[in-house]
Amino acid sequence: MSGQSATTGVPLGPLTTFGVGGPCDRLLEIRTPDDLIDHAMTSSGAPPLTLGEGSNVVVSDQGYPHVVLLMRTRGLEACTIDDSTIEVTVAAGEPFARLIDFVVSEGFSGLECLAGIPGTVGALPIQNVGAYGQEVAQTITKVEVWDWARRRHRQLAPAECLFGYRSSLFKENPDRHTVMSVSFRLSRGFLSAPITYDQVAVELGTDLGARVPISDLVPAILAIRRRKGMVVDPADPESRSAGSFFLNPLLSARAWAELKRRVAALTGQEPPVLSGSDGHVRTSAGWLMEKAGFRRGQRFRSARISRKHTLALVAHNGTTAADIAFAARSIVQQVHELFGVTLMPEPRFIGVMDT
Repeated sequence: MSGQSATTGVPLGPLTTFGVGGPCDRLLEIRTPDDLIDHAMTSSGAPPLTLGEGSNVVVSDQGYPHVVLLMRTRGLEACTIDDSTIEVTVAAGEPFARLIDFVVSEGFSGLECLAGIPGTVGALPIQNVGAYGQEVAQTITKVEVWDWARRRHRQLAPAECLFGYRSSLFKENPDRHTVMSVSFRLSRGFLSAPITYDQVAVELGTDLGARVPISDLVPAILAIRRRKGMVVDPADPESRSAGSFFLNPLLSARAWAELKRRVAALTGQEPPVLSGSDGHVRTSAGWLMEKAGFRRGQRFRSARISRKHTLALVAHNGTTAADIAFAARSIVQQVHELFGVTLMPEPRFIGVMDT
C-alpha cells in the first residue's frame, strides 16, 4: 500500500485527548485515500474504528479487539465559486486548526467561531460540530465517505447527512461510513458573520450583531476556550478531556413544564432557555449539573469535573475509562432523579459501559 503502515497491540489511550484506553488488535495509519480503499477492498472483518485526534471518544480499558484506522491524510484545496464565495475541500486527516489558520490568513468566513475545537476535519460532520453561534452544517457542501455497507466510495450532500444538533447520519450509525474529505462553502472577506453570543461580544468589547475582522475574532474565541480548559494543551491538565461532556437537552413542552416545577421547588429559580422551536425548549446541561449539586473539581474515583468548566470531565494519570463512565453515570442518575431530565453524553463510548 502506498502509505499505510500496520502495527499490532498499540495502546489507544495516547491517541485520545482523555489519554485512556487499552490496545487495539491492529492499527493502520492511513496517509492517502488509496490506503483506505485498499484496506476496505481486502478486509472481511468488522468495520474499523476511525480515529483522528481522539478528542470525542472514551475507549475501553480492555481496548478495541478490531482494526483501528488512524486518519493521517493531508490536503486542502480552494476553488472559487463566485466573487463572494469559495469552496474549500479538506482531507479528513487534516487538523482542524490548520483549516482555521488557512481561512483566517485568506480571509474566508464561516468557521471562525469554531476556532480551538480539537480534532481533525473528518470529525467535524460526525458531531455537526458547533460553538458560539456557528455549526459546520451551515457551510458543508458535501462529505466524501467510504460506505462499508455498500463497499464503495460516495459523496453525500448535506441533506443526506441528516445534520441536527450535535448529530448526523454518521453519528447515528457510526460503523457505516468513514469520512474521507469534507467540502465547505465560505464567504470571501475578512469580516466575521454577525456576533450572536454575549460572551464573545464582551470579550471583543463590541455589540451583539457586530461584524469584526476574523483575525480579531479567532484570538478572542481561543481566549474564551482556554479559560474553560477547552483548548488542548499539554501544559493545562484541565484540557485532558473530551470538551463538553453532555449535550444540552431538548425538552418537549410537557417535560419543560415539569422541569420548571421541579427546579422551582428545589431552588426557587427557573432553568435557562438556550433556544426553542416547535414547542420544544433547549436548556443548559451545565446549569442542571450545578443545581443538582455537582461542583467544579469534584472527584469520581480518579476522574473529576473540570475546575474551569462544569460540563467537562477530566482525566489524570491513572484515570481509567471505567472511572470516566462511573462519573458520567453518577451525574446522569442524580440529574434525572432531581429533575426528570436524562443528560446524553457527547463522546462516543468504545467498548465501555456507557450511561
